[in-house]
Amino acid sequence: MLFRIGSYHPNKNSQTVIMKRFLLQLLAATIFFSCTQKSKTENKASSADTSKVDTAIFKPANIEEQIIYNRAIEATVWGMPAVSMAAIRTSLKRDLDANLGDIIYCSKVLESRHEALTANNQTPYVMTFLDLGNGPVVLEVPPATKKVAFFGSAIDSWEVPLADIGPSGGDAGKGGKYLFLPPGYSTAPPKGYIVVP
Repeated sequence: MLFRIGSYHPNKNSQTVIMKRFLLQLLAATIFFSCTQKSKTENKASSADTSKVDTAIFKPANIEEQIIYNRAIEATVWGMPAVSMAAIRTSLKRDLDANLGDIIYCSKVLESRHEALTANNQTPYVMTFLDLGNGPVVLEVPPATKKVAFFGSAIDSWEVPLADIGPSGGDAGKGGKYLFLPPGYSTAPPKGYIVVP
C-alpha cells in the first residue's frame, strides 16, 4: 500500500509558491535545453568531417556556462518528484474526479504508461493525497491477515518518507490509526495514534 501525501493548502499564498516553484523548474529545463541546443549548433558548425555522427555532447565555452548547465540539471532532477506528484494529483482529479482525501485503488499493477517515477510493476497501488490545511488527518489502516497486508510508506510531495505503514511500519501489521499533523501543529496529540509529524 502506498499513501502519497501532498502539502497542498488551498489559499492564495501557497498557490503562488507552487506557481513560483513550477516556473523555476520550467526555467531550469529551458536553460538545460538551450545549452544543449547551443552545443549541437556549435558542434555542427565546427565539424569539418560530416561523415562523423554528432553525439551532441555539451562542451562549455567557460566555467560560467558549465555552472549554468550543472545547475539546470540539478534543478530538473530536484524538481522531478514534486512535478510528478502534482501531475498525478491533477490526473486523478481530471480522470477520476478524485478529491483530496479520496482513496484510489488501482485494480491492476502500474505500467510505464502511467509515468509514475518510482512505481514497480508487481504491486497494485492504493494512494491518497491528504490536505492538512484544515488540521490533522487520521488514516486508519486495517490489520494484516494471512492472505493480505498493506505495506507501504507515507511520503511527502518530494517523495521523502514520513512513515512506514503495515507489518514493517508503526502499526507492525496490527492495524492502527496514523495521525498526520500539519506543519507547526502544537497541540498534544491524543493517545492511541501513530503520530506522523
